[in-house]
Amino acid sequence: MGINDGGQIVGYYVDSSRHIHGYLLSNGTYAAINYPLATDTFAMGLKDDGQIVGGYNKAGQTHGFLYNPNGGTYTTLDAP
Repeated sequence: MGINDGGQIVGYYVDSSRHIHGYLLSNGTYAAINYPLATDTFAMGLKDDGQIVGGYNKAGQTHGFLYNPNGGTYTTLDAP
């Protein structure tokens, strides 16, 4: 879904239970991206500094997020 100038790639996949998980591919290594307590997480893009944007489903609601893998923090982004 996205690639930055450093060659890092983000996307998402569906597991055998039909749950969606985001991933980061960096230097040949995959890392899962799962918003805490969400049923599905979609990684959609990333900045050159490694911050990742996407969406997640939790309790029947869809939200956006910004994830900082350096600090391991998620920030929810919702339209007003």
